[in-house]
Amino acid sequence: MLIYILFMFLFLFLLLISAKLNEVKKQNEKVIKLLEDKSVE
Repeated sequence: MLIYILFMFLFLFLLLISAKLNEVKKQNEKVIKLLEDKSVE
């Protein structure tokens, strides 16, 4: 039973990390696009 709870926490933790990474990736893409726009001008 305890192992099951631990796995649940681990799974939620991984979901949180992946969501955060996706947010960071989106932010990075926005920044890169802005930099490219500025360098083109």
